[in-house]
Amino acid sequence: VARGPSDNAAVYGSYLIQAHAGRLATLAAPSIATTYRSRLDLSGVLTVALSQSGKTEEIVETLEWARDCGARTLAITNGADSALAQAAEVAYVTAAGAEQAVPATKTFTTQLAALAVVAIGLGASLDPGELQAVPDAIETLLSQPMELEPIAAELSGVQGVVVSGRGLAYSPALELALKLKEACYLHAMGLSYADLL
Repeated sequence: VARGPSDNAAVYGSYLIQAHAGRLATLAAPSIATTYRSRLDLSGVLTVALSQSGKTEEIVETLEWARDCGARTLAITNGADSALAQAAEVAYVTAAGAEQAVPATKTFTTQLAALAVVAIGLGASLDPGELQAVPDAIETLLSQPMELEPIAAELSGVQGVVVSGRGLAYSPALELALKLKEACYLHAMGLSYADLL
């Protein structure tokens, strides 16, 4: 259950859990709870709600609805004292810190890590040592010089961008497209590579 960058992270979690934990996972449609007010039998279901702030009313309401329909509930949020964390049976607080810009980069990254922990808890055969190596790999990548001027110059002359990925790479493709919209005001869309073909 998510919106925006958190929804893009949820796409990653869905692929990860299905591919590596052997369990069905799907994105929820909050409007089923908030607009249609449908009643579903969610017994035996784990509902995971993701929100940077943990304050988005629609996400909190949907998690509460899922619990009322019989689901177990887990929140992944940066907001330890948020309504979402309080509404969930268990809360993974990412402690990413305040975002410094509209594109919620730290939040997205920490949500991916939290979803990997969920996948491991559900039986995924992921190597925890590889997960622990991720912060050092990111630090190494960020410390290397990067030629941004040619990239910015190339993007400044385009009308729009298509970002494509498949499987686990589909989530970052969606997120990169969103970041280009938010930060560069470009028309950008994320597409599955299969759909792009």
